[in-house]
Amino acid sequence: MDLNPTRAHRGFAGYDWANSGYVTVVTTAVGGPYLDHLADGNALVLPLTLVLAVLVQVALLPVLGRRIDRGADPVALIRFFAQLGGAATIALALAPHWIPAALTMAAATVCFGAAMVPYNALLPRLAPGSQADRLSARAFATGYHGGGLLLAGALGLLAVVDQAVGVRLAIAAAGVWWAGFALLACRALGTVPALPTVHERVGAMRLLRDLPELRTAILGALLLGDAIGAVVSLSATVLTHELWTARGLDASDATGTLLAMVLLVQVLAAPCAFLTGRLASRVGTKPMLLACIGGWLLVMVGATTSLNEVKDVWVLAIGLAAVLGGSQTLARSLISALTPAGNAGAVFSLTQLAERGTAWMGPTLFAIVVGTTGSYRGALASLLVLFALAAVLLSRVRPAEGLAAAAAYDPDAVYAARRLALPDATVPTRRGRAAYAAICRVLGLLVRPQVTGVLPAGPVLVLANHLSVADGPVLAVAGHRRGRQLRMLGTAGVFTAPVLGPVLLAAGMVPVKRRTVEASSALAGARLLLKAGEAVALFPEGRVGTGPRPAPLRPGAARLALTTGAPVFLAALCGTAGIVPPGTWKPRLSGRCSVGFAPFDLLGELGLSGPTADPSDELVDAATAALHARLTDLVTGAPIAVVSLA
Repeated sequence: MDLNPTRAHRGFAGYDWANSGYVTVVTTAVGGPYLDHLADGNALVLPLTLVLAVLVQVALLPVLGRRIDRGADPVALIRFFAQLGGAATIALALAPHWIPAALTMAAATVCFGAAMVPYNALLPRLAPGSQADRLSARAFATGYHGGGLLLAGALGLLAVVDQAVGVRLAIAAAGVWWAGFALLACRALGTVPALPTVHERVGAMRLLRDLPELRTAILGALLLGDAIGAVVSLSATVLTHELWTARGLDASDATGTLLAMVLLVQVLAAPCAFLTGRLASRVGTKPMLLACIGGWLLVMVGATTSLNEVKDVWVLAIGLAAVLGGSQTLARSLISALTPAGNAGAVFSLTQLAERGTAWMGPTLFAIVVGTTGSYRGALASLLVLFALAAVLLSRVRPAEGLAAAAAYDPDAVYAARRLALPDATVPTRRGRAAYAAICRVLGLLVRPQVTGVLPAGPVLVLANHLSVADGPVLAVAGHRRGRQLRMLGTAGVFTAPVLGPVLLAAGMVPVKRRTVEASSALAGARLLLKAGEAVALFPEGRVGTGPRPAPLRPGAARLALTTGAPVFLAALCGTAGIVPPGTWKPRLSGRCSVGFAPFDLLGELGLSGPTADPSDELVDAATAALHARLTDLVTGAPIAVVSLA
């Protein structure tokens, strides 16, 4: 069946209707108490069951995300895991003992998480970019309706039959609801568009490293989700203590009121989620999401200061409903919009897994405050910290920049920027610059070259003669003493060394793959560096020379100087062959070396008034000859200082 956008959107929302029945009835209302009852009150059974489910998802979800991004049909995966999860839920209802009950609950939990990965990955395909707000809101609203309807039926069932039988029937109904409506939803979804055959699919961790807006949005959404989850799961505990047990009443007296509160939240959250999505399409996802977090802060403050009577429970329920659906839907749509095409599986498998891994933060904070102060209200108020942190992170997201970065995402270009460690590159380079400075200080203590001349600020092209493999380290030390980090171009083979290679890359050196079509990319990178105001150094002879006079120069250095117009400084190195002789990597215990920097007005020498975008071969040859002649003069007349390496 081909994709029909209207039917597909209806099917997407329909699956939220299907799985929300399981979440509302089993996960929220009766699943935990049911398992505790079968385990005769053993408090460890439920936590260990959830831990088992998390461990299975740690292994399964990343593999599932990769399969989706490599072309697996997400609708087929949703159908498979929904049917398996529904069957496991029915088996949970029929379990005669706590062991099969725990195993089937773990299986249903795993299937729920596994189905959510392809389900969320469909969102950017069905509603790309900012269009995700409305579809995500529609799905959440539909889910709240479905979960609320099934919960109302479960409450009615519990009112007319024995509680033990009614709980089993409610759980079984949730399994049938999940599996049955999932089939209808998948049928409506039909065949979704195939992923484009591009090279842009990369791992989730690389996406987080390359796309700072997406990374910040995910971290903020995880904190927000953990805070919301903690409030939802712990509100019943706080209300029971504050309004019933603390007043000498039995905790069971609160059950009916709390279940009715959950039902009210489900009913009211649906229109609130839908309205939030509509408003977000007008004012923007980020402002509306921050407004929802502000609403959470108000609700939390009200819950801790004004919760005095049972009637206040209904006020709290209305407040929760107003902000619950909107914050969840906008967080999902924001992540969807900032995800590059073809990578939604990796991103949502990570977020689904991270939700399980970070779900301990809110309950742990709550438990610490309760254990320390004995105040349930204070413990609930402590969750404000998580909401505040989420607000800070999400306020730093720049949606426009993130959307542009996702649309234009090219892993190869990002890698090139990182390799060159440009000041304005995506990844900060402070570590690389610190490593470079530390290496230069250590080498300076060993080599101690005599350095003459200066290197100015701004873009500088440094061209040096090549006598030994020690030339690079000596030139780096000399540049560091003149206050510049020299970004040297070197043969790519050096960068593959086990220890030296990563150090050179971290220090900002640029590999050159000689005699390949990729060699020109190094010069292109050098132009980027010069444009960014860096000091670029290279050895235009191309390899270690065989004598004291420079060998003929390769034309790349002259072409770089002509096309950029960057100030040229020639570096005359002498004595480095005595430190590491040509043909060997073994240093000597003593040697003599010096480095002299001298400016050379190449453009003026050639009678040019500025850079040339496309210099002719004749002009490049003339520039190469002029550079060779001047460098030879400097080398033959450079002084040599005697130093000791001891």
